[in-house]
Amino acid sequence: MTTVLKLACCWAVLGLYGFWMFRLGDARSGWSYHGALALPKNYRLSDSDSLNISGWADRKAYQGRYLRRAVGPNGSFTSADLAPAPEIAIGGAIPFPIPLKGRSAVAAALNAWSAVAIWDGAEPISDKAPVLALLCPKFESPASDCQAVVGVAKEAAGKLMKTDMAKITLFPVAP
Repeated sequence: MTTVLKLACCWAVLGLYGFWMFRLGDARSGWSYHGALALPKNYRLSDSDSLNISGWADRKAYQGRYLRRAVGPNGSFTSADLAPAPEIAIGGAIPFPIPLKGRSAVAAALNAWSAVAIWDGAEPISDKAPVLALLCPKFESPASDCQAVVGVAKEAAGKLMKTDMAKITLFPVAP
């Protein structure tokens, strides 16, 4: 009887181990996103997103990288869905980089497909420019060390080229 009991215990342990490895298999190869809002393509994943992401424990594998595709609420993504740089597509707008250095509050509010109003002092340049992506020097860089690549009209791009970037003010607006 003890041999049968030992054998049953071994099978139970092996069964639990197999089940655990089966469940862990997805977690090791990807992550699950549990946020309420969808993450758009080119979204830069950061430390602040880690509360809504579960899965593989190595968060450095995704932090600072960009999504190659949109991830819906309660969706998942793998390392194949991550890119080291954003893939900026031009669709009628001219991409223009604006430094976020010294603008930490604005930088924390921006990511791909958020929108900004751009002002030069008291003069509006663009009332609603989409942020196409954030360009950052390193994966671990805070957003305030990045540049927001905004999509602006031709005349707004002309104004921005003549403007001192230190005088530019960005205001996050609803997309």
